[in-house]
Amino acid sequence: MQKPITILWDNQAKADLKLIFEFIKLKSPQGAKNVIRDIVVQSKNIHFAK
Repeated sequence: MQKPITILWDNQAKADLKLIFEFIKLKSPQGAKNVIRDIVVQSKNIHFAK
C-alpha cells in the first residue's frame, strides 16, 4: 500500500479557492461552501501512478 501524500495548498491556490468561493457566493452562498468543500475533499483522493 502506498504512503499517503500530504497536499500542501500554497498561497496562490488558497487565493484561487477564495476567488472561486466569492464568485459562486454571488448566486448561492451554500453552493459556494459545497463547491469549496468538494474541491478540498477531492484533493485528498488524488492518486499518482508509478
